[in-house]
Amino acid sequence: FTVGYCNSGVAAKALDVYHDHQHLLMIPVATGTALTARYAPSASFVFRLSVRDSLQATAIVDEIVRRGLTRVAIFADNTGYGEGGLKDVKQRLEEKKLTPVHVARFDLGVSTLTAAMQEAKAAGANAIVSYTVGPEQAVVLQSRAEARLAAPLFGPWTLAFRSVIERAGASVVEGAVMPQTIIQDLAHERRTSFLARYRKLAGDRAPMGSLMAATQTYDAVHLMLRALFQTRGDARGPALKDALENLQHAYSGVVTTYDKPFGPTDHDAITRNMIWLGTWRGGEVHFLNADDARRAATIQR
Repeated sequence: FTVGYCNSGVAAKALDVYHDHQHLLMIPVATGTALTARYAPSASFVFRLSVRDSLQATAIVDEIVRRGLTRVAIFADNTGYGEGGLKDVKQRLEEKKLTPVHVARFDLGVSTLTAAMQEAKAAGANAIVSYTVGPEQAVVLQSRAEARLAAPLFGPWTLAFRSVIERAGASVVEGAVMPQTIIQDLAHERRTSFLARYRKLAGDRAPMGSLMAATQTYDAVHLMLRALFQTRGDARGPALKDALENLQHAYSGVVTTYDKPFGPTDHDAITRNMIWLGTWRGGEVHFLNADDARRAATIQR
């Protein structure tokens, strides 16, 4: 079996290989909605432990609507990831009877988006949704500051990458909001243990670039090992597929406890109720809502 990928566009180009060879793929990081939708679950050998973009878009748009914001500008990169995220956000906005007032597209490696941000400001945007990866999220945030646009900024889980705050600075990222499957919680024993062991092994010179990527990948490897235990070592794709769709024992992971995370009709382990909204506050990602912080100790299934 394979555990990968990080990038949705790269994963999309590889899916046919796994399908054609009945080789099982467990995706712990890439979030593109289409990755688990290309093939029907009954025939698919692709499973995912990350939260798909359609659910992230729902969480983002729900928060925008909750705040009474109606004039949304979208910034999305030109990769397959940005294209898919843009499609999901526009679809969720349409469901809420909202139309973006401005859409900006850009290539990875862009150094400034201030002109595009000024156009969004001129269009009257009172909310910004940025769909891209860490370094470019920093560029969007810096450009918002340079354009002196006070609109709150929302984005997918990539907005919580360490590279965002390292490049943009704590004051610039303050208040930005993003969906998360896990937020550091010292009251949670498994998460505290994971972070302590990571720091012991990696040291202070290797800060964690993404808590979500690290913990989801860790849990993915453990779930695959449990599938192997269940098949008694049969590593053929069909055997592992059947085991994952019918796991006999729950696994207490770092992100959550996985009790039948997959089934014959669903290969996405993360559901809407398992997503928290996080925000940059004082240089760290915290729960946006106090109620979520209190509920975090309860296992979400």
